[in-house]
Amino acid sequence: MEILKEYWKEALEQAAVRQLTDEYKEKGYKTLDNYSLMNLFVVKDNEKLAFVIKSGKISQEYASEFAKLNKSCKNEGIKLHYVMINDPKTKSIEF
Repeated sequence: MEILKEYWKEALEQAAVRQLTDEYKEKGYKTLDNYSLMNLFVVKDNEKLAFVIKSGKISQEYASEFAKLNKSCKNEGIKLHYVMINDPKTKSIEF
């Protein structure tokens, strides 16, 4: 069985969200529900961080939405991070 690209890309993004969530919880951040295009939103004291996690290329339309989100975050005092996940390289082994 070959897992289709659309499925493993989704799994990679979910894994990155889980990993970042664990890392920031260990640092004492509180995680909040997702907002808009953000995959993760964390808060500690007065520091607010938001993360958008994507694998592969982004569309022009999405880039425009991200720019709007970035502007909105700046206005709210939220530091927005864009996390790009590289597609894993596949290997083929022949017997």
